[in-house]
Amino acid sequence: MQNILGNLTLKEVKKTISKERFETFPTHLDGIQLRREPDVELDILRRTTEELYDLAKKYSRNKWEIDGLAEAQALGREQILKIVQETKGLRGLISEKDNFVLTTFPSEKVSYDRYLLRQSLQISYSAIVREMLVVSIFVPVGSITTKGITISEEILEGAIKKALIDLGISEEELPKVMNQRINLDVNEEKLDKMIDQGKVKLEPGARQAKITWNVKVDPFRKTG
Repeated sequence: MQNILGNLTLKEVKKTISKERFETFPTHLDGIQLRREPDVELDILRRTTEELYDLAKKYSRNKWEIDGLAEAQALGREQILKIVQETKGLRGLISEKDNFVLTTFPSEKVSYDRYLLRQSLQISYSAIVREMLVVSIFVPVGSITTKGITISEEILEGAIKKALIDLGISEEELPKVMNQRINLDVNEEKLDKMIDQGKVKLEPGARQAKITWNVKVDPFRKTG
C-alpha cells in the first residue's frame, strides 16, 4: 500500500481505500470463496486456505458473541446504576456463592471556564490558578514563504527552536511538537476555602462538574 499510494495525501489514501473492490476466488472447500484484489493470481496452498477458513470462522463467531455480550453488558450496567442511584447509600453487592464483588461508585470530573474563573477570582486568580500554555503550529510542508524559503520539517523546527532560545528557554526544554492551548491547574482546596469564607464567588458556569458512575466487578475469593 505504501509503494502504490506513497505520493497521495492522507485524504486521498482514505478515499482510495474506501473505493477498493475485491473479486471472489473459488476454493476446494464447499461454499467457501477467497477475496482477492482484481487481476491478482493467488498462490495459496489448500492447507493454508483451510487454516484461514478455521481461523476466520472462529473470529467471526467470537466477534458476534462479543458484540452481543457488549450490548447485554451495557443494558445490565444501565439497569444496575438505575437501582443504585434510586437507593440512597447503596454501592454494590457481594455474592460468596457466585464468587464476585460488584461495586458502584461515582467519580467527578471538574472543568473550568477560564474567562469566568478569572472574572470570579479577580486579584486572587494568580494565587489559585496556574496557567500552562501548550502550542501547536500547523504549516503545510513544501509551501514557500514570501522570502522564497521552502518549508520543511527541519527548517520549521529550527525556526521554532531559535525563537524559543531567544526568549531564554534552554535547548533541553524545547518541545519538538507544539500544541497551543491553555491548561488550568486550579488549587481546589484553596479555592473551596475562599468560597466558604465568602472571599470569592464563582460566576455561573465558571466551574462545571460532571459525575460519571462506575461499575466494577472483582472476584470474592482470589484463585490460583
